[in-house]
Amino acid sequence: ACMTCSIISTVTPESRYESRRVRHLHDWWHGARGGDIPWRHHFDIVDHREIVEHIFVIDCLPTGDFVFRLAGEQVYRLIGRNNSGELVKRGAVGEYGTALFEYYSSIVAERCCKHCVGSLKFAGREFRRFEGIDCPLTEDGRAVSRIIGVMDLID
Repeated sequence: ACMTCSIISTVTPESRYESRRVRHLHDWWHGARGGDIPWRHHFDIVDHREIVEHIFVIDCLPTGDFVFRLAGEQVYRLIGRNNSGELVKRGAVGEYGTALFEYYSSIVAERCCKHCVGSLKFAGREFRRFEGIDCPLTEDGRAVSRIIGVMDLID
């Protein structure tokens, strides 16, 4: 949910992070991918207790739009509310504008993780910074069906 990212980069195995939680998801994704993107069923929340409150999941709809499926308590605190069920679609204005749609679309098209660092200005806390990672998953071995991510405060 990188609504106000000041830095966006494509993730590589050499990428460096300030947040150990972001690093945790990065390491899992790169270890599970087997040359492409990991299957959704390879991610078992039981194996990721230390990041569970910082995880969010986005469904990639057949229309090309996105919907926030669920998020941990810390994500709700960071963004200021529960955004489950909210749509991110092409041409949208407001909080989920074109930039967020294009960001998620690039993850789907490139089949790669994106790393994001930004401020929480959108949540009324412009003096706090966050780091996030957004990673594609597949249900069928072909299409990106979900994006799983982590958001964490950094100083």
